[in-house]
Amino acid sequence: MAQLLADHSTCYPPRNAGWVLEPLQPDRLGEAYLALAIPGHRWSSFAPKPWAVGVVRALLRGAGMPTAQAARVRAGALTVLAEVAAGWPHVAAAVLLPALRDDPALATAAGGAVLAKIIDLPDVDVELLARIEPFLPPGRHVNFDNVARELVAHLAADRLTRDPDPVERARLHIAYGRRLADAGDREAALEQIDLAVAAGEAAVAAASPETSALLALALHLRAHRLAALTRYSAALASVRRAVELLTPLAEGPGDDAGSFRWALVAVTLTGDTVSDATMREALHQLGIADLQEPLTTDAAGDPTRGEQQGDDLVPRHAALNG
Repeated sequence: MAQLLADHSTCYPPRNAGWVLEPLQPDRLGEAYLALAIPGHRWSSFAPKPWAVGVVRALLRGAGMPTAQAARVRAGALTVLAEVAAGWPHVAAAVLLPALRDDPALATAAGGAVLAKIIDLPDVDVELLARIEPFLPPGRHVNFDNVARELVAHLAADRLTRDPDPVERARLHIAYGRRLADAGDREAALEQIDLAVAAGEAAVAAASPETSALLALALHLRAHRLAALTRYSAALASVRRAVELLTPLAEGPGDDAGSFRWALVAVTLTGDTVSDATMREALHQLGIADLQEPLTTDAAGDPTRGEQQGDDLVPRHAALNG
């Protein structure tokens, strides 16, 4: 027996010293057993287990466990369940999808690869994707960038078919464009931001501060996307237009002027990417030139500082919440 255990450990090394009979991973037999234990399959020779659904749901909740342990258990259970559901549709219908509808945050508990498998399930609808979207990382995240792009693509396609007004169209294209940029798809990101600018131009015909600010945000983001493609002249023109829109709002009366001043700072910082000091003249006129900081690039060559600054400042005014 000792020799058998030693031979098994040679083929399947245990994760912890002193353990034996480490199971083969992925555990296909265990996955099949779980699928057959859950009601809904057509294998009459294997009766479902009455406890199976309740146990799986308890594991997905991490019921009665300390926070750290619950996080590990939830992630492990979700990983296995997503894999099983891909081959056994009744598992998705009976357990996985109801659990995600009750707790959409669960979808991100095991990382981007598991979420990608979930959104590829045939019974996942846009309503569920919309509930999951708020739990995606808000910015770049190497584990989620690609799946976030796919999820937001599904949502944008569905929402754009409903013929939204120009403001909503601009926001949809901005959101999708940002996810494309995060995933490194620069050309497609620029296409979406161009569409956002076009929608913003249509919206600005209403001549309200909110629509002007939304268009300025789209122009600001387009400047970053153009700069990432080394199209600096076009980027500079986009920044200039954004500054033209924001300057009168920042200088105007009312409680919102301060918010627009900060938005103007974020947009004007983009001018550092294209090395044109004239783009910061508006800051000098507003007496806040000391807040300027140069834009940097990330490892892939994408401008980061000004766009991140813009994202930080977006919540300061609802009109910029793209």
